[in-house]
Amino acid sequence: MTQFRLRNAPLYVGALAPGQFKVRSAPVYVAIQAVPTFDIRNVRAYALTQPPVDVKVRNVRGWALIAPVPLGYLAMKGDVALLTAVNKEYVKELTVDQVFFENPRALADDARYNSKVSMKPKPGFPYSGSMEFRYNRWPIVDAFQGLDTTTLPAGNQTTVHARLAAINAAFGRNFATYDVVNSPVAANATAITLTVASTSFLFLPGTSITIGGDLPANDLSINAPVTDLGGFDVEG
Repeated sequence: MTQFRLRNAPLYVGALAPGQFKVRSAPVYVAIQAVPTFDIRNVRAYALTQPPVDVKVRNVRGWALIAPVPLGYLAMKGDVALLTAVNKEYVKELTVDQVFFENPRALADDARYNSKVSMKPKPGFPYSGSMEFRYNRWPIVDAFQGLDTTTLPAGNQTTVHARLAAINAAFGRNFATYDVVNSPVAANATAITLTVASTSFLFLPGTSITIGGDLPANDLSINAPVTDLGGFDVEG
């Protein structure tokens, strides 16, 4: 084979030019499946729910927390009981010779307490001002809890206040004249009703208790109160 040298050889490639065209309006069509139409006349729906458990209650027992009656305080004289409570609360040793309590007042805007009272210093005690305490007064019947009140202690005094000494001695209580309303009592009375006054430090005003009774429980007049015998009415 004969050898030759190529110093400069331009290369040409032939390419087919795409045809030029212009689009002025070209509608596009898409084929979709038409949704069928239908009518619903009646629909019933069901849901799975957990049925309630049937419960039968034959006996219910309830418990309530009730504050015990403070018999230790109710057995004291009213102002002494209040001062005992104050000394215990504030770790003090105040005495009735140093301070006194004004008349208690009803307390209606407190859910915990029904009464309030002001304590003030007596003349000569080196303090001034006053302190107001909130507390609860109790029905007078609570002071006789556990005691037999069917028999009136002996006495011939003709007023409730005059009978208090005998009542206190018989029941171990310390009722003062400011605790109960005074009223006449017959010398031969077999029962006395103690009604709390508004000035009582320990007891709710208006509450009452009757000590004794006009007749014993086994008296025939209680068991046979009707005295008219219909079988002996005059006929005609």
